[in-house]
Amino acid sequence: NMQSEYVDSRRVDVWLPEGYAESDEPYSVLYAHDGQNIFIPWQVGLHPIDWGIDEAVQDLMDSGNARNTIVVGIWNTPKRKLEYLPQEAWDLAPEDMQIYIEGTEGGEPESQEYLQFIVEELKPFIDSTYRTRPDREDTFLMGSSMGGLISMYGMIRHPDVFSGAACISTHWPLHTDLNNIEATREFIGFLADAMPSPTSSRIYFDFGTEELDGRYEPHQVLIDDMMQSIGYQHGENWVTRKFEGAGHNEPAWRERVAVPLQFLLANR
Repeated sequence: NMQSEYVDSRRVDVWLPEGYAESDEPYSVLYAHDGQNIFIPWQVGLHPIDWGIDEAVQDLMDSGNARNTIVVGIWNTPKRKLEYLPQEAWDLAPEDMQIYIEGTEGGEPESQEYLQFIVEELKPFIDSTYRTRPDREDTFLMGSSMGGLISMYGMIRHPDVFSGAACISTHWPLHTDLNNIEATREFIGFLADAMPSPTSSRIYFDFGTEELDGRYEPHQVLIDDMMQSIGYQHGENWVTRKFEGAGHNEPAWRERVAVPLQFLLANR
């Protein structure tokens, strides 16, 4: 368990690829949210299948399509939604949405504190314990649903630490029971000013068309317009992918996980 001054303690898993022990090369680091769902099937709740990130990264490394990378799986806590909800998304949301989220989740966002935990406590521990490349060019974030939001927000809050984020099935509506496109428009006003420079950052978005993912496309279209307006080039430093028939679950994410991984971890 990792203790923290900022947020509740939690388990953190670290995956080391084949050859790490025999090598003296430094490795890039991918920090992945919802860590209990990414490596081991029995840890996954509703769907007893994991993301298979370890196998996917290993395959990409073996084929020369990804740099040498360590994956750090950060487990979530009962405060998951509050830790993953960007502060400004909350600040700019309509009052009824704020009241609803606070009532259902039992508090206000702790996303800035969660990112402080990663940047000020977890990352220094990882960099001092493992053979890493600690610079921003080799430090990445990845997550699904609310985990996609916090991955993007990590780049915004700490652009000097993270250079890339994979935001899978990004949960723009902020809460499952609400789907207010106007709240997304307000949040985009913040994002347009706050996103890191496209010249030195990479960001990946995707969404499916079934289950919860079926609600995302109108929001993502607005985000894509914003990305273009601030200078991101699709296919170069930004990608948005639509996966027809894909739902909002681990099996769907496992099926396509190599796509965002290759985009983030490509040898450049």
